[in-house]
Amino acid sequence: VGEGGGEELLSSWPSGCGMSAEAAFGQVLEYLEKEGLGSDKLAQLRPLAFIPVANATRLVSPGCLFIRLKEELSPLGYELPPVYTKYLELLRQLGVRDEPGAQIVM
Repeated sequence: VGEGGGEELLSSWPSGCGMSAEAAFGQVLEYLEKEGLGSDKLAQLRPLAFIPVANATRLVSPGCLFIRLKEELSPLGYELPPVYTKYLELLRQLGVRDEPGAQIVM
């Protein structure tokens, strides 16, 4: 899904399906939050590029997302789209951090 940053997938997202890529991913997060994820599943999802960012033009892994960015860091890091903030607990478990720091290895 995230191959090549997911650009091909996202550019061909069907506009007539009634749901944006961000809304569809919100549904995925809602499901994962409801069902819960064990440590093995969290570990499997952490490295995967499956979160739409940059106006749904790119898919990134949770480790590339930050709640706050003081400056533009793309393609190394992206600010978490506001639509996903209601899933912060789950996203933090997946690897989303508050802000980048010197210790972060991307």
